[in-house]
Amino acid sequence: MIQKVVNSLKLDRPLRYYAFLYLLVILLTYAGNFFFYQSVGAKEWASIGNHIESANKYASLCIKLTKGNTNKCIEEVEEFAKNTSDYYGYKVLIDGKEITDSRRYPDEREPIVRSGHLSSLNTSIEITRNSVPNIWYSVWRSATFSASEIINKIQDGKSNEEIERFITRTAMWRSFPHLSFLFLVFFASGFMRRSIIAQKELINELEELEAIELEELENEFDNKSND
Repeated sequence: MIQKVVNSLKLDRPLRYYAFLYLLVILLTYAGNFFFYQSVGAKEWASIGNHIESANKYASLCIKLTKGNTNKCIEEVEEFAKNTSDYYGYKVLIDGKEITDSRRYPDEREPIVRSGHLSSLNTSIEITRNSVPNIWYSVWRSATFSASEIINKIQDGKSNEEIERFITRTAMWRSFPHLSFLFLVFFASGFMRRSIIAQKELINELEELEAIELEELENEFDNKSND
């Protein structure tokens, strides 16, 4: 079975062989990034849930302190939503009204949307967070060491310190899994390639031997026929 694959893909040819290996590295990088961002997505879902729960507790406390002043507490919760953010940011809707949108990547990354209910205010809340990139785009960044982003930062006139910080804190860590897969696959390929070449040579020798034996049998048959 393996030999059929080798023959069909002509992996005994160096260019095809190394192209096949790099394709394998890309697929491994995709798998690694996919499962990593699956875990990120799960954490983000939980983070949004915590954010909704915090807003709900804040609203309940406000209602208690203001003795049921709903309008005042809605305003307070809106301010709470505006002033509570982090690196990726949030888009917050309260009762269908957009309160804030501090998302860093509103269009570039997949949205994670979660809805809840502020029971003390009898109103809905919806939070959107965009922190998970397209997986193939993440593979591209891993394989290219985030070169396009580094070039953009240079063109935007970012300082050397900022560019160096991006490389050491972001680009390197993005690319480490890809580089690890690359090293492991090509290291193992040295042994695999020798095996493929050896099998190919053995098959060629067997085919040549079979052809010689067949020719000898044909000659022997012809000689007997002539006799």
